[in-house]
Formats: sequence, structure tokens, C-alpha cells
Amino acid sequence: MIRLLLAIVMLLALPQAAHAEWSKASSDHFIVYADQSENDLREFTERLEKYHSALKANFASKRGIPSPSNRVTIFVVENLYEVRKLSGNVNSAVAGFYIPRATGAVAYIPKVKIRSIEQDFSETVLLHEYTHHYMFLAAQRAYPLWFTEGFAEYYATAKFERDGTVGLGYPAKHRENEIRYAKKVPFKLMLDTKAYVESKKNSSVYDRFYGQSWALYHYLQFSPNRQGQLAKYFEELITGKGELESAKAAFGDLKKLEREVDRYLRSGRMSYAKVPADKLKIGDIDIRKLNDGEAAIMPVVMISKRGVDKKQAEEVLQDARKVAARYPGNATVLNALSEAEFDAGNDALAIAAADKAIALDGSQMNAYVQKANSYLRLAEKAKDEEGDANPETYLLAAREVALAANKVENNYPVPLIQYFQTYKETGTTPPAAAVTGLEWALELAPFDSALRLQVARQQLEEKRYPDAVYTLLPLAYSAHGDDKQIKKANQYLDVATSKGEVPMPPEEDEDDEKEEKEADT
Repeated sequence: MIRLLLAIVMLLALPQAAHAEWSKASSDHFIVYADQSENDLREFTERLEKYHSALKANFASKRGIPSPSNRVTIFVVENLYEVRKLSGNVNSAVAGFYIPRATGAVAYIPKVKIRSIEQDFSETVLLHEYTHHYMFLAAQRAYPLWFTEGFAEYYATAKFERDGTVGLGYPAKHRENEIRYAKKVPFKLMLDTKAYVESKKNSSVYDRFYGQSWALYHYLQFSPNRQGQLAKYFEELITGKGELESAKAAFGDLKKLEREVDRYLRSGRMSYAKVPADKLKIGDIDIRKLNDGEAAIMPVVMISKRGVDKKQAEEVLQDARKVAARYPGNATVLNALSEAEFDAGNDALAIAAADKAIALDGSQMNAYVQKANSYLRLAEKAKDEEGDANPETYLLAAREVALAANKVENNYPVPLIQYFQTYKETGTTPPAAAVTGLEWALELAPFDSALRLQVARQQLEEKRYPDAVYTLLPLAYSAHGDDKQIKKANQYLDVATSKGEVPMPPEEDEDDEKEEKEADT
């Protein structure tokens, strides 16, 4: 995990941020902001939609088109330097990063080579992370770590042919040096998530886990002698067998499998699969130039979505107010101002800006979110401070906003979460409808770890232990994400598997999460 440490004023001083002619592409699954020609932006967005469709052709999902505000938003900045400034470390090797949240997953990448059949590394990073995103949405379950990463690496090297087809399983050339020089991971360890994650806790040595995971997945896809074994492996897992036991039952001698994969890598001969153009469904792509106010507020939007701490929140707010003074009747600007006011702790001003944005454009979903969040925080303050303010009044106001937002987009997860919180904050048992809504929010945003913990805790409080185990496993067995969240997931899992004999861990203050959003690079 990385934390945002950059100086906002330095970012806002960049010529690209000040003079960019931003355009916005909207498709079924993506929103892309970029300072590029319409043709390049359209082609890039088409590639993303083709990739989504190719994934669906090979890894079926019953998911329909997401709610407009639940699409993945991608900010295409000028170059790697800007990406690294946004990531918080200009000296890093970060080529792009992705942040999974219920409020809307976002990604930041530099401009990519649109005309190339093969994507550059930044696009590979984006496709790798989107594959995880898709995988969560397609099947909410705890996959073994090697499969999760091998699967993402296999698809992320997609090749976009000139005839419209998409090639999948193209060699992962970006893993070549890793496979060649990094420390080898024995398959017995690689195929056991818990054992591998435990082994990494006390080791800083970079190994070839990703490269080996890709190689194994690739080999199982194309080796004539191994056809059907991956399916058998998952059949074994579904019966409740452990990962290593399932691997041995499906693949046989693991040392023999390891030798075969090593020979496969040395052979230098690999196949890849093609998805024909007529199997790829793209849908409509709408592209428009941002108006002057929208373009001016983009640096603020990028930083707000990336996440700010207290000091940065104040700096961003000053820039947001300056833009709002120039464009007081622009709904997008007021929307961003509302978020900046909220991040800086100014609840009344956040509500006022949100009201103005909604009055101008009732579809400004983020304005509803910031308004409800402000009321929830006001309720929290009213509980902690002596005075005439009634927490219930603020909670009722937040509930009304959440219900109004849900009418605008009934499959956007955040209003469902906020609706649940308005009951939870009272200390009373939330009604069944609120709990159902919270669980549906996780179905809509299964990649949000904080939401997963919130759902699991509610299930534990209701003594729905099997449900809690199902909810927790994808996070508890994760090697990525926030260490505190993974630790908390394992604590909850202990409670769920002991059927409540272990005391429930106390709820921790979520201030750190509110003040500083984190990213998985």
C-alpha cells in the first residue's frame, strides 16, 4: 500500500494541469479523462471495452452494465513523472495505479501508444488491475493467490489485432527478468496461499511469484497433457479441501509439474488464443470536450479522488474555491467543491455546495454522497459535543439524501451504505432492508475492503457465521491491500469459525481511512 505524500501545489503548477484541453469518454464500463485527440481517446476506450468483452468471452459473468457512477474512471495524465507524483514517490518505478473503492474505482496512467498492436507497460498495468476488478465482479469468492495473479498476468498481455480480434495469453515479456533472475518459489509453497503469505512476512527478497504464477496458468491453458486439470482443481477446492491437497489431487506430482513448467519457459514457444471481432461487444462511446469550468477543476478532481490528508485537503480546497469563484454556475465545479469542503472538515459548506450542484444537475451523484457524508459527520459531532444539536436530526437528513440518491441510481453502492449507517449510528438494530442494502452494496463493489469488513461485522453480530466466512475469505487470504484490514479480516474469521466463542474485536476509529485514502499500486 502507498500513501499520498505529494505537495498539491507542485502538481497544480504543472503546465499540463493548467492548460490541458480535457476530453471525457463515456462507455458502458469506463469513464476516461484525457488530453488527447478524439480519435485517440475513442480508440483507447474501444480497446478497454474490447478487453472487457474478451474477458467475458473467456470468464463468463452474469453482471450487466454497471450503474453510471460505478464505472471505472481512468485519468490519463501527460507522462510517467506525473503518475509518480500522484503516487507519492517520483523516484518509484510506478507505471500506473488503481484504487478500488465503493465510491468508484479510479486508475491513473500516462498516455499510451494507441496505434500499437501490443500495449506498453502502463497499459499492461491497467489491464492487470482491471482483470482483478472484473474477477471480483464475476465471481465473489476466495481464489488461491497464485491463480488470482496468474490469471491477471495471462490476460493483461492482450494483443489488439488490426482485424479487430483480441489475442489473449501473449507472452508476459515484462516478467522475463523476474523469471530469469529473481528467487524461485517452490510450487509446494506457491500453491499454498497461507504458507506463501506467511513466508513473505519475514523476507524482503524479491521472488518470481508473479512470473511463475503466469507461467503455470499459461501452461495449464495450452498443455495437451494438462487439459481439464484446472477445472478439476477448482472442483476439489469447492468440496472444501485445502489448496495444496486440491493441487495434488488435480495436478499430481507437484515437482513434476514444476519441471514441466520450467521446460515450457525454456522452450521459447508459446501459443495464445484469439477472440474474434464478432464476439466482442463494445457498445456506444460518447466523447465530448470538457467545458472551461470542468477543465479548470480537473486537477482538484484528480487529487480528491486520489485521496488527501488534512494538510493537502486545505490546499486543494483553496484551489477548488478559486475555480468555483470563476464558475459559480457550473454543476461539476460545485460538485468538486463539495468534496473539497468535506475533506477539509467543513460540513455546512459541503452541504451548501452540494445543494447548488444538485439544483443545477440532479444527476451529480457525488454531490449527494458528500451531502450525506456531511450529515453523518455532523451527527457524530453532535453525539460527542454538548449542545442543542440533535444527532437524530442529522441522521434523518442523511437518510433522506441517501434515499434521494438511490432513486437517481438505485445500483450505486454508496447511498446503500450511507442508508445503513444512518441506522447503525443510532446504536439500534438496523432494519432488514438496511442490512440487505448493505450486502447488495458489497455485491456491487466487492473490491472495497472496508465495505467487506463492515458487511462481515454485521453478519457476525447477527450470528450468521457461514455468511461471514464467505464474506471474509477473499480479504483474509489476500496478499495485497491494507495490512490492518487483512489483520482485521483474520480476526473476524476467527470469530466466525469459532461460532462466537472468541470475543468480537472492538470497532476501530475509521478516521485514518476518512482522512487519507490509500491505493494498491
